[in-house]
Amino acid sequence: MVIGGNGMKFQYFYCIYVLAVLYVVSTLWVLAGVEIYVDVTSFITVFFPSLLVGVGSVLYSKDKLFSSVSITALVSGVFGVIAGTIATFSNVFDSQATFAGVAVSLLPLLYALFIILLIVPTLLRKS
Repeated sequence: MVIGGNGMKFQYFYCIYVLAVLYVVSTLWVLAGVEIYVDVTSFITVFFPSLLVGVGSVLYSKDKLFSSVSITALVSGVFGVIAGTIATFSNVFDSQATFAGVAVSLLPLLYALFIILLIVPTLLRKS
């Protein structure tokens, strides 16, 4: 007999997993600087649709919560990348500004992958 059962094992694993992910992300932030990873528009583009789908999934179909949030985060991240790239290349007059615009346009995908990275173990456990 296992003390705590499989649910308890998963909770321990998930806590360790989240701490490891947060350690890696915080290390990246410290090494490169926080300011290059922060863009409010990109964060809103990814976070709010994922949050709304998560709330809707909790209200209507709890069994698809994590898969629907993961898909929404990825789709909104790709949408943000495409919109940012179009905005960047619509004003191609300065090469430095173009490179900075491409870097900022990739941030929604980074945010989406971070959300998915935190959800993946729970998603795999449900299936």
